[in-house]
Amino acid sequence: MTMSSDVSNASGFLICRCGSQLCAFSLEHVIESMRPLPVSAIPDMPPFLLGVAIIRGALTPVVQLSQLIGAKASMLSTRFVTMATGTRITAFAVDSVIGVHLLDLALVLPITILSTQVESSNIAAITLLDSELLLVLQNSRIINDEVWNALTCQDQQV
Repeated sequence: MTMSSDVSNASGFLICRCGSQLCAFSLEHVIESMRPLPVSAIPDMPPFLLGVAIIRGALTPVVQLSQLIGAKASMLSTRFVTMATGTRITAFAVDSVIGVHLLDLALVLPITILSTQVESSNIAAITLLDSELLLVLQNSRIINDEVWNALTCQDQQV
C-alpha cells in the first residue's frame, strides 16, 4: 500500500490496468472486484456498454473501460469492478486489478482525470444513460508510468 507522510492528506484508490493505461478509482465508489460474469448485449447501445450482467441478483450495466477511454485493450477483461453510481451499481470490465493503494492527494489531484479521456460522444451517451456515472469518472484518475514509478518508489522508501 502506498503511504503518504500525512495519512490525513491521503485517500484510498483501487488501481486497475486497462490496456496500456492504469486507472485509479476512488474507494468511496468501489463496491467489489470479481471475475467477469456472463453479459447479455443490449441492441442500440453505445459501443462502450457491453450489456448487462446479473450481479448479486440485479441486472447491472457493464461498461468496457478500455472502449470508454479509448485505450487499446491488450487482452480480454479478466475482472469486473462494481461501482456505486448514486443509487445504482455499474460494473466496469478491466484487464486486471493491481490493488488498493493509499495515495497522497497532492500527488493524485493533478493527475489526469479519467473523464477527460472519454470522447465527447461517449460523455453525451453517459449523460443520457446515467449522469451519476460522470461523478465516478471525475473522481477517478489515469496514472501514467512516470507517476506510477514515482509512487512505487515512494512505497519502497516507507
